[in-house]
Amino acid sequence: MKSSKLSSDSSATALKLILLGVVDKELGNEFIFKLSGIDHKLDTNDLLVVIGTTEEIERLRKDINTPV
Repeated sequence: MKSSKLSSDSSATALKLILLGVVDKELGNEFIFKLSGIDHKLDTNDLLVVIGTTEEIERLRKDINTPV
């Protein structure tokens, strides 16, 4: 299973996005609001809830899909 790490110092700030939270599919369908101070491992089917321009969201999508 592909995973990425999301933390409070994530590249989302460099991408000019506001990260509202995540739905972690391993934990169910519960929305985790505001990940401040939480290190979270993203898995393939997790859902990020962000606010930003289409261009910035596409850059984030590309960054997440790039192998580490």
